[in-house]
Amino acid sequence: MCALENPGAALCDHVQRHGLQGHLFSDITVCFQSKDYKLHRIILSQSLYFKSLLSGPWKESGKPRVELKIDDHNVTVEGLEIAFAYLYGVEPAFSNENAVGVLAAGCFLCIENLCEQCVQFMVSDIRVETFLAYQQLSERHCYGHHAEGIRDACWSYLCFHAARELSHVLSKLSLPLLCRLLKSDELWVTNESERYKLAKQALVDWKLSRRPSNVEGGSSKRQRVAKSNSARKAAKTASGKSKDKGSKPSSKDKTKKKGEASSEQKAASSQQKEDLSSTPLKMLRRLWDEDTAEEAAEVSSKDGFEMVMDLFCGGGITFAYMDANEGLQARKELEDANMPTDVVNDAIWQNVLLKTRVLGGTPCEEEEEDSDSSESGVSGSSSESSESDWSSPDEDEAGNASSGGEDSGLDRAAASSAATLVPFSTVDECSFDGKRRKSTGGFSWSAKLHSGMQMSDFPPFRFGTEFTFTDKAWYCSNMEKDVFFGGSRWKVTMSCTGDETWWVALHCRPCTYPFQPHMYVDQRKVVRFAAKLFMRTSSGLQCVTGTGQRKCKSHVGVTLSAKDIPRDKLFRVVAAVQLMEDESKAKTQAKDEEA
Repeated sequence: MCALENPGAALCDHVQRHGLQGHLFSDITVCFQSKDYKLHRIILSQSLYFKSLLSGPWKESGKPRVELKIDDHNVTVEGLEIAFAYLYGVEPAFSNENAVGVLAAGCFLCIENLCEQCVQFMVSDIRVETFLAYQQLSERHCYGHHAEGIRDACWSYLCFHAARELSHVLSKLSLPLLCRLLKSDELWVTNESERYKLAKQALVDWKLSRRPSNVEGGSSKRQRVAKSNSARKAAKTASGKSKDKGSKPSSKDKTKKKGEASSEQKAASSQQKEDLSSTPLKMLRRLWDEDTAEEAAEVSSKDGFEMVMDLFCGGGITFAYMDANEGLQARKELEDANMPTDVVNDAIWQNVLLKTRVLGGTPCEEEEEDSDSSESGVSGSSSESSESDWSSPDEDEAGNASSGGEDSGLDRAAASSAATLVPFSTVDECSFDGKRRKSTGGFSWSAKLHSGMQMSDFPPFRFGTEFTFTDKAWYCSNMEKDVFFGGSRWKVTMSCTGDETWWVALHCRPCTYPFQPHMYVDQRKVVRFAAKLFMRTSSGLQCVTGTGQRKCKSHVGVTLSAKDIPRDKLFRVVAAVQLMEDESKAKTQAKDEEA
């Protein structure tokens, strides 16, 4: 007798051919949706569901026929057949059409290995066409940690594609998820202004898609009013006909009807013009107010608008780092929508405070040698009235705020209302140094403006960039210029380090001249910062954190292998930067406070 070369493979082939396909020695029949499957108890016992069902104190344990009653409508016949075949050793062939059914069947039957393979396929299959289906699956159905894995992968994909490729599906997300996305540090947008524009448009689209007139079987207020008016008109017409049959309408009645039709057309035209001229925030507020008036008993509408208010007025968007004209326009839009403008007013003073703090630092010796360019740049930025610094009519007063005085700009900023500047939805509050602070993702900053704000008290600065792989090199395809923040230049670079590895890093460079017209220059000797870099690689979302210094080789970066970088797609990086105090200066201040 010759030994089998591969006994395991031969046995598996025998079980599949004679057991699964030939039904040889079948000892149990499983019925699902009027279809019978002749199977084997010993094979089904690999499933924890069948092991408990067929061996426990249940009435089905001794019966030769078992009917499956599954409430989950995601469990399909194809998905269940793939699960049965997997128990017999058949490798599953996943597709985006059957993956949901297989996962649902695997979770119902408690086949852990099958569920893990299915989740791996779903994660690798997430793209623009399939994203929404997988996202809704992870939100609407309880599949334990398997749903969490899909949800995390969808979140990673959403953060890096929401601003462009997935902008058309944002209106189909749940409101908590949408608001969490729009305020998250992980969201890829080129700057804070783009984040603000995306938030306005996405929320208006979301609200319009959920208006009662767009819901099947529902009717809006205007529709109900139109129906009641038409009913009244029909009743009047019927009563008129009963009074005098055959009487013709008089010319006076015709003129009255024409006047009513004309007034209705004018009202519709004025409403259309108002919609076109309204800002997105004003339109959003009007849509929510209409829903509140129609359905005052619903608490969900009120809670939903509180999420929106928290996004725009609670610090989800950092107005301090927007362009001056855009920031002032945002304040006007908030006023028109009857929303609080405290967060924008505080942002104006944050910008002034940050500039004052930076310019009040110790000058850099190397930049002092080049006095012609440096001094002219600094003097021009600190003395001229500039919109880039969000100057108010009292900017001369605010610019000299560091000298003190009862009417100084810093005192006015300290007296302003508190502003919660938090980009994340889940935040831990902490209290130290006698100040209320917010903390998230390793960053902590002050939740209230005060005259003694340090560098770490200001909220992080966020921006995004993307790269395109061309001819064995990565080129920056979105941001060709450095980004200005706090008197320095910031940029993300991507370079090859050899052996199919790539280095992604955040750099901080000094400005020997005003980076843009009317912007100031940080001349301190040491500029320390903390940073986070988010990037979506082939193996998933990666977050790199660290600290660095300007004008030295202390950058924040990470080394990636070639397999982690999708060569046929754009490679996007999100950076969040927070300035920090010089260590020696911080130690001196700590000693002074202790004394």
